[in-house]
Amino acid sequence: MGDDRSHTVKSVQKRVIIATLALAVVVLLIGAPLVIDGDLRLNVAHRLHLAPGWDAEQIASADDGVTLVVLPLEPVEGMLKDRYRYKAQYLARPAGDDMVLSEIGSDRTLNLSLRDFDFVAADPDGAHVLFRGSNAQGTATAVLVDVAANSASTLPAGQTAPDLPGDWATPVWDKTTGRCDRFSVTGRYIACFNRADLASYLAGDWQIDIQVTGDFRRSKPAYRGAGFLPIVGWASDDSALYLQNEKGIWRVPRPADL
Repeated sequence: MGDDRSHTVKSVQKRVIIATLALAVVVLLIGAPLVIDGDLRLNVAHRLHLAPGWDAEQIASADDGVTLVVLPLEPVEGMLKDRYRYKAQYLARPAGDDMVLSEIGSDRTLNLSLRDFDFVAADPDGAHVLFRGSNAQGTATAVLVDVAANSASTLPAGQTAPDLPGDWATPVWDKTTGRCDRFSVTGRYIACFNRADLASYLAGDWQIDIQVTGDFRRSKPAYRGAGFLPIVGWASDDSALYLQNEKGIWRVPRPADL
């Protein structure tokens, strides 16, 4: 009888060991990608509502060739130094030998006679936007957009800036002053890159929060992201943030309780 019991115990122990090893293999197969792949960890955190931004809408992926055009509008009054208001104005998509601008917040589109562009500037109120790049023939070309009229005009050959008031030498992406300066179009809100909570070590590389101007205590996390810090612009009515980096473009709704 003693030999039978010993055999039974050994058999049970063997099954337990096999089951434990199988479970360890399953855990390893599931857990290893999460440890190695930061984008996967962030995606899982968003799906489980563990990281801010789970309600964000991805507008374009990195492979779509879409560019978010953000205009730095005239500075907010009362600040000790220039602090711009950042308006997300257009999504620019390649379309054959042209670029198509889709105005954010409306259904208006506009074709530019540019195959690509590498420079964007605007006047202080965002009424006109200058694009410089190459046309279908590969010639350097400058195109001026009248935002209100939704029209575009190609500048004469060799002319790189319009005869209008404004800073036409500084690209829009150079007009940022810090990590907590992305004022909304009305100036009521600020988007800030702040230190995230402990979960930042598990999902994502950066976090952007939205706070009420003049009251830093009224602040809510808006989005946890990965990769380089994004270009940031606001919807014209302050209802959402638009973000772009090398991972893609997202629309992030402003928290309703701010």
